[in-house]
Amino acid sequence: MPEMSLVPQGVRIQLQKGETVFQALVRTGYTPDTPCGGNGTCGKCRVRIHAGPAGVPNAQEKRLLDRAARL
Repeated sequence: MPEMSLVPQGVRIQLQKGETVFQALVRTGYTPDTPCGGNGTCGKCRVRIHAGPAGVPNAQEKRLLDRAARL
């Protein structure tokens, strides 16, 4: 299973199949600042991938990436 690390906390979290990063954080007791409630519309859930495959962004992710690039 993929694993993520929270920086600077130094915590490693195993992601379950089909689980989003937001869901994994909540499952492990973190409360991310997400005004959209984890719906992926505010852009605060954006992550940086340092290793491993990222996958292809879906339409909603592309909109958020385009908006962030304009800032």
